[in-house]
Amino acid sequence: MRQLTFFLIGFLLLIAHTAYTEDRVTEGIVAVKLATRLKMAENPSEEKAVALLTAASIQPEEGWRVDEKVTEKRLIRIQASIYTLLYKLLRNQKVHVPPTLSLQVLEPPYFPQTIIFSDDYIKKGEATEGQFAQNLVEKLGLGKKLSIIDSIALLSSVGIKPDDIEWNPEVKTSDLFAVRIQVSILNIIKSVLQELQIPVPPTFTINIKLEN
Repeated sequence: MRQLTFFLIGFLLLIAHTAYTEDRVTEGIVAVKLATRLKMAENPSEEKAVALLTAASIQPEEGWRVDEKVTEKRLIRIQASIYTLLYKLLRNQKVHVPPTLSLQVLEPPYFPQTIIFSDDYIKKGEATEGQFAQNLVEKLGLGKKLSIIDSIALLSSVGIKPDDIEWNPEVKTSDLFAVRIQVSILNIIKSVLQELQIPVPPTFTINIKLEN
């Protein structure tokens, strides 16, 4: 009986904590955590965090609503803004845009993505990974006119890199490279949501399969 009582108390406390967390987490809180995680600023105010993210084109439709509770739909709109950012960077540097960046995959019903790559079908771009790193750093507002080495070091410290593989600054970019960068950025946002105990939308998961 005592064990059952402890179990019920623990269960009710868990429910109360979950409800409290969900009610208190606003878009402003997410903005601060994300801007900090991306090393845009240290301990920024909500206003500063929103300004930095907006300048980098990372925002839900109609802008950040700092006092409103976070919703799945709005999180996916933030995800869409990142896809648009990456799409433009890739196109400007003549890198093949992978289908995982299509905004159609972010329409309901929401599902994780799986993409299969074969060595014979990996499409190379014209820009090098180093050049892409420089442009991404500038677009995110993390620095201007940094060297390739410094740009790569900065992105790596944030957690943006081609999966668990190190950057190859002289190697040409590819659609596989683009997906790996996409996944690393999504993982950063997922870590922020998990820290805030916000359910992660299934669209934030992309599985990469490699075939010989």
